[in-house]
Amino acid sequence: MSSLGSPNSFFLAGKKAYEVERSLRFNDGDNTYLNRTPSSTGNRRTFTWSGWIKRSKLDASDNAHVFFDSRDGESQTIECTFGFLTNNTFFFDVTGAGIRTNALFRDVSAWQHWVIAVDTTQATSSNRVKIYVNGVQETSFSSANYPSQNYETAINAQYLHSIGRYNNGGHHDGYMAEVNFINGLQLTPASFGATDVITGQWNPKKYTGSYGTNGFYLNFSDNSGTTATTLGKDSSGNGNNFTPNNFGTGDAVKDSPTNNFCNFLSIQKTAETTFSEGNLKATSSNSHKTFYGNFGLRSGKWYWEGLAVAGSTTKWTYGVSDIENTKNTQISGQNYLLAVSSGSPSDATYAFGDAVSIYNTNLYKNGSVVSSSYQTTPSAGDIIGIALDVDTGKVWFARNGTWINGSATASTTLNESSHDTTVATGKVYNAAFSAENCSWQTNFGQDSSFSNAKTAQGNTDGNTQGDFYYAVPSGFKALCSANLPDPTILLPNKHFETELYTGTSSTVTVNTLEFQPDWVWCKVRSKANRHALFDSVRGATKRIHSNLTDAEVTDADTLTSFNSNGFTIGADAGDSGSNANGHTFVAWNWNGGDTDGKTYTVTVVDDSGNKYRFDGFGTSAVTLDLAEGGTYIFNYPSAHPLKFSTTSDGTHGGGSEYTTGVTHNSSTQVTIVVAASAPTLYYYCSSHSGMGGAVNTNSTLGSSNFDGTTQSTAKVNATAGLSIVTYTGTGSGANIGHGLGVAPQVVITKARSATSGWAVLHTVGDPNAEYRLVLNDNGGYSSYQGGNLWNDTVPTSTHFRVSSDASTNASGVTYVGYVFSEVAGYSKFGKYTGNGSTDGTFVFTGFRPALVTVKQTSGSNNWVTWDNAREPNNEMQTVLEWNASSADGASQYTAIDFLSNGFKHRTDFVRSNTSGGTYIYFAWAEAPFKNARAR
Repeated sequence: MSSLGSPNSFFLAGKKAYEVERSLRFNDGDNTYLNRTPSSTGNRRTFTWSGWIKRSKLDASDNAHVFFDSRDGESQTIECTFGFLTNNTFFFDVTGAGIRTNALFRDVSAWQHWVIAVDTTQATSSNRVKIYVNGVQETSFSSANYPSQNYETAINAQYLHSIGRYNNGGHHDGYMAEVNFINGLQLTPASFGATDVITGQWNPKKYTGSYGTNGFYLNFSDNSGTTATTLGKDSSGNGNNFTPNNFGTGDAVKDSPTNNFCNFLSIQKTAETTFSEGNLKATSSNSHKTFYGNFGLRSGKWYWEGLAVAGSTTKWTYGVSDIENTKNTQISGQNYLLAVSSGSPSDATYAFGDAVSIYNTNLYKNGSVVSSSYQTTPSAGDIIGIALDVDTGKVWFARNGTWINGSATASTTLNESSHDTTVATGKVYNAAFSAENCSWQTNFGQDSSFSNAKTAQGNTDGNTQGDFYYAVPSGFKALCSANLPDPTILLPNKHFETELYTGTSSTVTVNTLEFQPDWVWCKVRSKANRHALFDSVRGATKRIHSNLTDAEVTDADTLTSFNSNGFTIGADAGDSGSNANGHTFVAWNWNGGDTDGKTYTVTVVDDSGNKYRFDGFGTSAVTLDLAEGGTYIFNYPSAHPLKFSTTSDGTHGGGSEYTTGVTHNSSTQVTIVVAASAPTLYYYCSSHSGMGGAVNTNSTLGSSNFDGTTQSTAKVNATAGLSIVTYTGTGSGANIGHGLGVAPQVVITKARSATSGWAVLHTVGDPNAEYRLVLNDNGGYSSYQGGNLWNDTVPTSTHFRVSSDASTNASGVTYVGYVFSEVAGYSKFGKYTGNGSTDGTFVFTGFRPALVTVKQTSGSNNWVTWDNAREPNNEMQTVLEWNASSADGASQYTAIDFLSNGFKHRTDFVRSNTSGGTYIYFAWAEAPFKNARAR
């Protein structure tokens, strides 16, 4: 079984990755907890508690979600307890003292590691209690009243100790794994976890030190019973077993911090929906409501099960839905058929994407009945099996182990030709269930007993990574992180990262990036001032402003160099400066590709004599732009050997062949690695005169691109979906090559040599390229204007189209374009509909974001941006506006959470979440969901 974040299935640095087999599920409604009273007193001043937590329920009906607690009975004259408060902050309390974090912890889709390390003998008060999350110490507190020096807590006294509740209430709701308690030592997270060098992910490791008196280790691996010697067994060797209360054997599940399983996305719910059993059970108390899984499936073959649980009525719907286009169902409305393609029926909150569902006897596709006798009506106690092949767009349904084929016959064996129905390919799907006054109990592979509702059949298949009630069809897998494909980009911070710095009015070097940036976007945070954008294709010192229409400015005191791990800013202290003394700044940085280079196909045409052409471009003997340090390959006809010279027409013009960095690989291929400070070169045919042209050997980056009708220069990072393009306008329709190899979702252009606005094409929000968005303006999609900008033509895998507008293609004007294509697990460019609530719209991205920018298209509102450097913890309330000079704005009006699989609005702020508002967004990742930890 793969360890989450490991570089391969079994080994990390030559060793088998540490694996956590099981966790224990705590269900608030069942009063589940473990307890023990020590037989002797241990060290009450110094101890460490370490545990992995996966949250389920975010609100608590009885006080708090408690990790660990001890007190001297109901009088509570001596107490020590810690966990989550009802407002989702973390708390640590002893009698007369307490600590509260500013950070809110509301992620229900991933695991997080907590270490609480106490030593009240410390002279410095802040050293007496140290709190760590995912290996990082928490230092931001709304209140921090530390215990007095040498204070003796209730921990390790001969009082009742409880895991998962207060002694008098306040239960944990969710999962807990790898619980270590060390008596007598204040330890750091390094004793219990380590950072994976391949993924950057914080992972558990086996604790190997001493536990001390009353120390214990609970791994919940023995689910053969629910006694203190099985489920509550101490595996430290001390024999300090805990007594389980109100658990079933099925509560020890396979969901763990080394293999995270799918469950219901409880943060996306209606008011009439309740979740329980670790978000594996969902109940609708009124009309039909829909519950969605928190995994997005973009490829592969998957299997899961649902148990129909009786209620006051028995109306169940089940199927699959396009997670990226499902309309949020937070506040009101119903989703009777899971999805419809258009319209707004009174009994349905509908999806804009694709869905297949079954209700009663009917099979639906996008809300329309395609078969009225697909199955017999489900009954309470039925177990539905769903098999989805995302790559072929097929889905199969079974009831009680028998596969349905929609014609009153069935089979116990899945027949992939006769039992399937179809969904659209190229989508990202998730599990979807609906119910009316009844419940669904689900199993995505972690709980074949359906939370103790069934006697598990034990159909364990090592290839699926999960346990299921019925046999799993061959090739299909459980919905768990071990089965998710490895993302293309394991470390997003090697391609995008936000950095903070403070101005000095003298040279400042930022040198903490994991890459050499090619696009740097600076903004002063502590005062109102313009944005400053730099890129390596235009070159250092050349500045443009996202909030202005000004032409490009060259200033030797601005960004002076792009360095291997950052950039240098000169003494740029003026009104438009990026280094004003004492002011704080943010810099958003993108990697445009680690190296320059390109392979060109060279042909010869008769154009007033033989001439060279490149990649089928329609102009002969063009001037090439090649970057110093770049590697370029030219494949040419053998009859016309291509060579280089410092003299026009080479040997025919009285010069000699240039050979520095040049290798003739064959009679039809030559490679040149352009040397630093190389002179201007010329390419020529050694056999015939007059065929070639000039070569600009540029200290700026980027290479000539011939994929459009206009020659461009492009710096391309196809892996991360970024191309920085420069070109010269023609005044009429033209295609501009971008070099990404796939169709981009976003194109942003700005005139460099003239005053003009910024043109933004976002093809998810504007799939026909019909409307105008302007980066320096707050306007939404207004009148039909796309014809003037994009010629009503969406980009292709080779080029984007520009028309005649001054912001994209005025004659003789030079332009820069920033072009983006989505990369799964790293970047996402989408749209959503606001719900106008403080329990706001959730947007699935498939990763934990590092940066999110939102723009309302149905109204006039600013471009608002959050990032994980200015605010590393939830709730995030500080925004900058890409079209405005305003300083950092911190307000509850702009609240948002960055989560392990997307982002969720926590406000009805009109710029990001007004009711019915349509928004587009840009998002880049901190960690792909497969490797993400909850924050």
